[in-house]
Amino acid sequence: VIITVTLIGCLLTIIAIWTRPVLRKLVNVPLASLSCADILYSIIGPALWIPVFLHPQWEPPGALCWLQGYLNPVLWGVSVSHMMCIALQRYFIVCTNSTRLKSKRVLFGMLFLTWLVSIIAYLPLHVMEE
Repeated sequence: VIITVTLIGCLLTIIAIWTRPVLRKLVNVPLASLSCADILYSIIGPALWIPVFLHPQWEPPGALCWLQGYLNPVLWGVSVSHMMCIALQRYFIVCTNSTRLKSKRVLFGMLFLTWLVSIIAYLPLHVMEE
C-alpha cells in the first residue's frame, strides 16, 4: 500500500509540473527531481527486499546483496539532499536579490551535485568492504 501511494503521489507531482504551464518553472525542477528519486527508492528498495521476506531460506547472490546495500543509502541520501537543495533554493529566492543564485545553471549544478555526492559518498563503504 505504501509503495503504491508513493508511486501515485510522485507520478502525480511530475505530471502536474510537466503539464501545467503555471508550475513549469525553475522553482519546481528540484521537486520533480525529488519525485524521481523517490520513485526509484520505492521501486528498487522493495524489489530487493520482497524476495527475502517471501523466501527466508533463499540466499541472494553476493552482487545483489552489494547492490541492495549500496542503492538503499544512496537513494536515501539523494532524497535528503534534494530536500536540502529545495530549502536552500527557497531561502535564496526569499532572502537574497542575487540573480546568479537563481539561474538555471546554478540550479542544475545543485541538482547534479545532489545525485553525484550521494553516489560517490557511499561508494567507499562498499568497495572497501570487499
